[in-house]
Parts: sequence; structure tokens; C-alpha cells
Amino acid sequence: MNSKKLDIVVSAIIKENDAILMIWHAKLGSWLFPGGHVEEGETLEMAIIRECKEEIHGDIELVENKVKDITSNGVEEENRPYCILLEPINEIDNYHYHLDFIFLAKIKDKSSIKSNEIIRWIKKSDINSIIIFENVKLIMMKLL
Repeated sequence: MNSKKLDIVVSAIIKENDAILMIWHAKLGSWLFPGGHVEEGETLEMAIIRECKEEIHGDIELVENKVKDITSNGVEEENRPYCILLEPINEIDNYHYHLDFIFLAKIKDKSSIKSNEIIRWIKKSDINSIIIFENVKLIMMKLL
């Protein structure tokens, strides 16, 4: 098996009623779940909380998804992601992959989130009328 150049990234699926919160990613020209790169020294949970604060200007918490009762001697259990995707990133002179840990999350204060041209609640009926990657569409269709 050949090694791949990998960036570790996180994404948050924030679902409220019949919609999922999405952000417009101008560089990729597509609607995506909020998220981004994990920085040195961050856990996956720390990274997704920071990225959501930066991108949607709101505080989130992960939907708990733990095995439970498997920790001892200072070992801590982290939330398991909803899914993990290996995504090819085809940038000029920088072909690499994102190992994307995608978590389910909740907004702590929904009134803090203001929809605008780059932050939007997307309903199932909107999916076919927006620019979106096929894998993101498939995830949304499963959850809505």
C-alpha cells in the first residue's frame, strides 16, 4: 500500500428539525459542513469546536457517541465520529488527501446563528438546487 500525503480535518453535521447548517466554501465553490484542519496539539473535538466558532460564529457541542466504561489510568475516551472519509484534494502542485472525521453536533444557542450568503440551513428539498459534492449530498440524504 502506497503512503498518501494526509491532512487531518474535522467537520460538523449540525441538524435542527428538517435542515442541516452548511457554509459556502468559496475556494471549492460548494456548500459544505462547517469544519477545517486540526491544528497541532488539538484533539478532534477541540478542533471542531474551534472551527465552528470561526465559521458559524456559534458554540457547538458534539452529540455524545462513546463506548463508555473503557477508560482508566488517565486514558480518556473521545467521541466517535458519525463517519470518516478519505477525500482526494486536487490542488495545483499539491495533490493530497483529507482524512475527514465527521461528527454530529448541536448548537448551544441557535439564536446566535445568523443565516446569510455563506451560512445557511439546507433542507432536503434544497439539496438538488445547490452546488454540493456528491458525498456530502449522500450524507445529507441519510440524515434528513
